Amino acid sequence: ITSLPTNAILWQKWADLEKGLGNYEVARRLFARSEQANAYLPALYSSWGRMEMDAGNADAARAHFTRGLRRCRSPISVRLLQDMALLESRQGELPRARKLLERAIALEPRNAYAYHSLAVVDYKEGRFAEARENLETAVAWQPGHTLSWLTRAQMEEMRGHVDMARKIYRRALGLDSTTEGRQSAVQLWQAWARMEEKAGRGADAVWIYKRALAAHPSDAMLYCNFGDLQAARGEVASARKLFAQGLKQDSSCALLYQRAAALEVSQGDTAAAKALYRSGVQAASYPRAKRTRQQREAVGHLVHTWAMFEWRRGRIAKSRSLFERAVKQLPSSGWIWMWFGHFEYATTKDGALARHYFSKSINADPKSGQPWRAMADLERDLGNEHRARFCFRRACYLDSSRQLADIDPSRPL
Repeated sequence: ITSLPTNAILWQKWADLEKGLGNYEVARRLFARSEQANAYLPALYSSWGRMEMDAGNADAARAHFTRGLRRCRSPISVRLLQDMALLESRQGELPRARKLLERAIALEPRNAYAYHSLAVVDYKEGRFAEARENLETAVAWQPGHTLSWLTRAQMEEMRGHVDMARKIYRRALGLDSTTEGRQSAVQLWQAWARMEEKAGRGADAVWIYKRALAAHPSDAMLYCNFGDLQAARGEVASARKLFAQGLKQDSSCALLYQRAAALEVSQGDTAAAKALYRSGVQAASYPRAKRTRQQREAVGHLVHTWAMFEWRRGRIAKSRSLFERAVKQLPSSGWIWMWFGHFEYATTKDGALARHYFSKSINADPKSGQPWRAMADLERDLGNEHRARFCFRRACYLDSSRQLADIDPSRPL
């Protein structure tokens, strides 16, 4: 930057780094510097708009995408069309999303991601035949498009067609003679195993995880998920071994420590559980400046689980200190504030403090009905029936409106 202060790509890459670390205000300033250096860079508007979209700032995201589409017209940026379609889909504007995606496909007829996004819009509108057709087109053009295979299989599973979903996983992973999928993406193995587990076919899920680990022996999350399955099946020694193997692959994986500790709690070994919580928080707590948002969230989950563990043991002061650490770790995570509110009201009956924490939860996650439901229960317990009814109605509205909004073109179903 010092040597090339007018290089827009360098400014954008720096902004992307800050975005990944969750430093949104810094990222905004850097994106603005990038735009000053080159106002015709599609990737700039895409990255900036996606950051605002993920932060819940729909109007700001729309403004960035629109500005990018207006300025980057030779050629028109298909990426920005897809970004705008994703935003409109999340906002429930499905006809607008469809038009944008159809325009993207007209410009790039072999764009698997655009076909996938259009299929999700079809699914949200109840056009299941069209959704299947678009997903089949996506994998026809790009056989290794994991997202489309996942959505195709999950769509059939959600529709109750488990046998069809099973065939799709086999196609995607090349387990049949056609080797159609030409890939072995770990996400496909995991999704298939979870489906079989939910269907009560634990032995089949074990077989799938073993095949997956043969293909991906260094994937820590595979060991974690396989360990969870074995723990649920009562195979405690196997679960312990899998968690330990996973930690050998990634000694900083907070979720593995969390699952291993939960196993020890279930076996009544509180000393081992506490040691795992302590070791996990220490191993996963990189210096803040070096942690991604996902890593911070994983550590926050681990600290929260440790706080709940101490609460159940009756160690109130220790639990409170861990809750304080968790909300400091993730101050914008509504669910942690909500549980902190539950904890304070259960242990101190301090309704004002619990209300304050529930309000923080609502502000952090305004589209979730859970903190409103928690607030309703609190107000009812405090004798404020009118407030309780208002909060409960708000919770019901948010829960019902969130169901379709959670189906996202950028993710599997």
